[in-house]
Amino acid sequence: MQLLTRKQHRTDGHIVDHGRVWCPVRQRDVDIDRCVVCGAFEDLTRESDFEILYCRPASNWVEFEGYPVGR
Repeated sequence: MQLLTRKQHRTDGHIVDHGRVWCPVRQRDVDIDRCVVCGAFEDLTRESDFEILYCRPASNWVEFEGYPVGR
């Protein structure tokens, strides 16, 4: 059995730059405030000098009027 003692490396994150981040739902850069209330939002972390935003995979989105909502 493998013990998870460290955070596993993820490659699906989006770098936050001057308060804006790439949105996979809207397919454009958006303000970070819009992302953290989105249903696809999963996590926001700081890795070295960058803030990284993670979204749920598209297969886990529940859509309402074309945009994801939380479960």
